[in-house]
Amino acid sequence: MRAVISLVAQGVIRDAQTNTISAFNILESLSAEGLPLFVPNIAYFVLWEREPNEPSIREATLNVRLEQTVLISVGARIDFQTFLRARSINQIAGLVLPSPGQLVFEMMVPDGPRATYTVTINAPAQVPPPRVEAH
Repeated sequence: MRAVISLVAQGVIRDAQTNTISAFNILESLSAEGLPLFVPNIAYFVLWEREPNEPSIREATLNVRLEQTVLISVGARIDFQTFLRARSINQIAGLVLPSPGQLVFEMMVPDGPRATYTVTINAPAQVPPPRVEAH
């Protein structure tokens, strides 16, 4: 089993008619205007692939951490059913980021593969103090 694709976006959706996946606003970095930074919607997508002789259901853990601080840690199930590929779409509604740093999304299968994706959270730009001129 292996992770084929891993990404974080503002949204990831599956079309009910065509069964295709669309991701919009794929995130590489976020620039905070102020801290803490509130991210109202974010999605972590992983496309998994397995060999025919591997189990069709695997338990996993989804972790989201900012630097060394774990923000989210939840169990997840990867269910291939009868297929060799499976999709994990993890929607997160409301994420508070207290500081800049590396925001890491990872999905880990015990004794198995790990998928990761990192988004850089940039600190707010330093605004120079207003310049006062004497007359």
